[in-house]
Amino acid sequence: HYAVSVGEIRLSKDEAEAPSSNGIRLNGLNFKLSSETGQNKDERETTANGKPSELVSARMEAGLDSLQQGQRATGAISLALQMNRLGLESLKNVRQSLNAIYSNNMPTQLQQLALQGLLMRELPALSATAPEVKVETLEINLGDKQINGSLDLRLAPTPQGKKNALGLIEIVDLAASISLPRKVVESVAAMQAAKRQPTTSPADLLKEWLDKGWLIAMGDNYHSNLRLADSRLTVNGNESETWANWLELQRIHQLHKKGLEGHGNWRKRLKPRDESESTLTAPTPGANETE
Repeated sequence: HYAVSVGEIRLSKDEAEAPSSNGIRLNGLNFKLSSETGQNKDERETTANGKPSELVSARMEAGLDSLQQGQRATGAISLALQMNRLGLESLKNVRQSLNAIYSNNMPTQLQQLALQGLLMRELPALSATAPEVKVETLEINLGDKQINGSLDLRLAPTPQGKKNALGLIEIVDLAASISLPRKVVESVAAMQAAKRQPTTSPADLLKEWLDKGWLIAMGDNYHSNLRLADSRLTVNGNESETWANWLELQRIHQLHKKGLEGHGNWRKRLKPRDESESTLTAPTPGANETE
């Protein structure tokens, strides 16, 4: 595709308060957003009216000297996000749907269901242009400790006729990594342990995560690397049994659903019941049949 620059936004502010954030203040904010748009000339990737799809690529760079809430504050924070080959028409549809979902004051559970439906409906169109989203840099300084993360998400065009959950998973190629200070992980473990029934100790829960290979201890930090490709999820190089079991349940569900549909089609093809007949009769194999 060809690309034409459409603009760049820069913003700097010494101090700002995040909206609806319970007093979170942003100190030393620097923000830059640049984007370019173009036309996709691949005949397979067109809009509903048959015209070449309009594509947009964008890059966002943001930094903070600190983020503060009450007496607690972080050190410097930096983020770099790159997005490539996003379809403008699909993005507009998603934005309109999101506005409708969040402007109707519906209960949280209904919002979640609506968001799931939106994802299933719009992801095939969003994936048609093979978009890519990268978190190139994520750094959060916590005194003498640091949180680091990265993410690389790519979507392949949805296979024809595969718009169920399994079909959508097949198009995802995801790689993500994160490194967290021990104190941060221990705090998360304490919160999660308190929610368990029966409750367990944070130390036991943390040991469980380590034993399962979800976390790797390296110095003062815990690390985790996630990879989702070809419908297989691996965490730190180990295939997730939980994910594999869920996939198998989804496949069984799809087979069961197809079986029910096939059973319904067979019933439709039965001969009409005659008043003289006491039971329905299946058509003779190979005979001419009428619907």
